[in-house]
Amino acid sequence: MRTPFVFLISLAALGSAPAQEPPSMILPPTHLTSGRLTPAAASTDPVSLYRSRNEAAAAAFQAAYRAATVERNRFRAIRLFLVALRRDPQNPPALFNMAVLCEQEDRWGDALSFLGEARKLAAPGSETALAVAAETPRAEAIEQLQRTREGRTRRQYDAALMAALPRSKDPFAGLAAVAQLVKIDQTRWEAPALAGTLHAQTGQFTESVRDLEEAARLAGPARAPGLKSAAEVASREAGYLERARAADPLWEAHQWEQAAKAYEQAWEKSPRHTDAAVLAVTGYLMIDQVDPAVRLLVSLRKTAPAADAKAVAILKELAAVSEAAGKAAAGPAPPPVAAEPDPPTRIGELAGPLTDAAMELEGKPAPNLLADRTSVIPLPDADLDAGDSSWTVLSNESLFQRFTSGIAPPPPPPPAADATAETPPAIPDGAASAAPVAASPADNPPDADSAAIRGDRTSIQSDPPGALVVVDGAVKCTAPCLIALAPGRHTLKAQLARHRDTLKIFEVAKNSPSSSVLVTLEAQEGFLDVVSDPPGALVFLDGQPTGQRTPGRFRLPAGEHDVGIEVDGKIRTGKAAVTDGGETALRF
Repeated sequence: MRTPFVFLISLAALGSAPAQEPPSMILPPTHLTSGRLTPAAASTDPVSLYRSRNEAAAAAFQAAYRAATVERNRFRAIRLFLVALRRDPQNPPALFNMAVLCEQEDRWGDALSFLGEARKLAAPGSETALAVAAETPRAEAIEQLQRTREGRTRRQYDAALMAALPRSKDPFAGLAAVAQLVKIDQTRWEAPALAGTLHAQTGQFTESVRDLEEAARLAGPARAPGLKSAAEVASREAGYLERARAADPLWEAHQWEQAAKAYEQAWEKSPRHTDAAVLAVTGYLMIDQVDPAVRLLVSLRKTAPAADAKAVAILKELAAVSEAAGKAAAGPAPPPVAAEPDPPTRIGELAGPLTDAAMELEGKPAPNLLADRTSVIPLPDADLDAGDSSWTVLSNESLFQRFTSGIAPPPPPPPAADATAETPPAIPDGAASAAPVAASPADNPPDADSAAIRGDRTSIQSDPPGALVVVDGAVKCTAPCLIALAPGRHTLKAQLARHRDTLKIFEVAKNSPSSSVLVTLEAQEGFLDVVSDPPGALVFLDGQPTGQRTPGRFRLPAGEHDVGIEVDGKIRTGKAAVTDGGETALRF
């Protein structure tokens, strides 16, 4: 006798449910009749396996969420969310998740349509409503950019800039990122502005001047003044370094006068370097030139209050030989002045932020998918497994239209099964011999009613043919095949090389002399991204031209593929291993 407990064990053996243990599982509607587990309603509609269409939608929703977050199979997730929406079109979390997946596929028009539908249906203040409100402005901004080639280039540049800014904490890594920005768009000012601030951080002020002046030339009137001021700061630092480096060998050669003049010129370029002024004073005194030394010390007191104490001390020493030095030493102290930031910091302040509110909105990370926490056993029926493996979506096809065209009212409840029919008709003579492959009666489930088995036959077919089929965990055959099954619900698992295992639940109706089951298997496939530098190369796959150019994304059967690109009339080749549900990148 088959019991509900045995039925659940057989499902677990087939791997039909993901690894989860909800606190209170919702079982499909069944009842015990004559000691046998039979369906509450004899129908081939997979939704009838659940207590309601909402529970059927939850099963598909959870399978889609797992496909997106665990299996990383976006294509399968889209299909399953559409299955969930076909069962429950007014499911705001599923609509929001479809919007997020459409965004990941760069289908921004579809994303906005799904967000709009979710906004209409979500309860105010709910998690979905808040997520929709937060995501809609970003989707609207990006969709607007995606309409034109210039907008798409701008979005690519903005994304690369947002990614480069964190790397600028390491100036050398930041400068490498700047080179990539320039490749995307040479007319934008942000890349040279960032390069100018990074060169300043590494002490390369001459290069910083060049970059900041270029940024000021490209920037609009609102940003150019700040960039020019930043370039002036960099120019002063570059001039200081140039003259200080010229003074150092003169000092080492004891050419005091020339060294003193060079250090004074360096200090005049950037008065914050008081050490250069002190060296200049010392150089003048080494050759007994008191007057230029006093003059420089007086200027030092006025322009560098932080060095006032040192300047006063030297002037007092010189008072014995210079009346001007004594008067300067007795003069009032200069008013305190706030310390000026170091040149790299000041340059960054004057250049200003490199991003604006619109760029930061575009650069926000995509939201996470919403989860469904309904406790329901996700039984593997044909719809849940997206049974039509020929289901495809072209790049110019609208997923939102696919959703709206699939909305249909719930089907009427199926008629009750005829409980009076106990013995189905016998199998006609010769029927078994006409079957492509016949399963042995000894392989039938041990609890099957032998009279019922003798009265019914089921044709099992697979697309593509040749799949190994296991029914109820016991009966095995290679499709197409014909097996005898008792009326009621049965489980099926199909396996075929280079295809995904497929699980199915089907019904054998009473008083039916024959029935058929078709199980469709999905080919194992993944994505391959082909990138080249420079881009625009024609792509060949497995020896055939694709008509597409790099960068390009291709959906391919799992396995190893030969990949080639044509650059300047020459073919460059490589190999790529595509995994089921995975994403592989090949760079040339």
